[in-house]
Amino acid sequence: MLFQWPPEEGWTFETLDKVQPCGVEFGADAYINDVWIGTTEF
Repeated sequence: MLFQWPPEEGWTFETLDKVQPCGVEFGADAYINDVWIGTTEF
């Protein structure tokens, strides 16, 4: 599980894309306490 503090500007496509694990080709969903907050999927 990858843990990342939220950026000051909040989670956006761009900020989620920067923290997704290397090698992820189809996007990665982001959850906080089992609540979906966004995705890096195109």
